[in-house]
Amino acid sequence: MENKKTFFSRQLRKVLYEKNITQKELAEKLGVVQQRISFWTTGRFVPTLDSIRKVAEILDVPINYFIEEFSEKNETEIKDKNVNSEIKLLNEKNKFLEEKIKRIETELELIKIKIEKN
Repeated sequence: MENKKTFFSRQLRKVLYEKNITQKELAEKLGVVQQRISFWTTGRFVPTLDSIRKVAEILDVPINYFIEEFSEKNETEIKDKNVNSEIKLLNEKNKFLEEKIKRIETELELIKIKIEKN
């Protein structure tokens, strides 16, 4: 079994990679310097439980993801969350495009009316 420092750092690096978030971006969202995130990802230091909670919230993963005893059973949950996030994003894009199409259709109708009047 790996120690807490290496486990946390591995999990943090993994989720940052999967979510395409840089250490700098995470540091900004946490309100800390990037060096602190670097120390966490290299296993030099382990954050406090409060910091782990904040990281989990920002990265939208359960806190158990960073706690070795619970992480394996929650990997599926994290993947499901990632899939659900992607679905939500696609639905939002779809809604935006549908609204744009409606606006264009309305504009076309107005143009037709103007043409018919002339």
